[in-house]
Amino acid sequence: LHRKNWQIDVGVAGVVIDVKQYRDIHRRRIFLRNLNFKTEPGDLEDHFGKYGEVVEARVMRNRGGMTTGLGYVKFVKEEAAIDALSDDEHVLRGSTIFVFPAIKRIKRGSSGNR
Repeated sequence: LHRKNWQIDVGVAGVVIDVKQYRDIHRRRIFLRNLNFKTEPGDLEDHFGKYGEVVEARVMRNRGGMTTGLGYVKFVKEEAAIDALSDDEHVLRGSTIFVFPAIKRIKRGSSGNR
């Protein structure tokens, strides 16, 4: 992620996303994929706390209570999220995790016009 222009290289054949095009991006929140199934919110707080103060860390679970390998972290400051996104590699509990800017969900039935 380039701090000044909010662009992120997604690592696929030079594909770069201009994050500013997303009006509904959570600027202080990051989305996580490929979490080890033993990962707990405290693990996320410990790992991502080096980038800045963590307000919330969550590991997603299905209805049966099993982890889904997904999660998110919300920081106090936007710069902390940028720094976490800028880091080349995140390894937690032996798994390389993938970090993306978090984009707000679109409500079902919404036409997208605001």
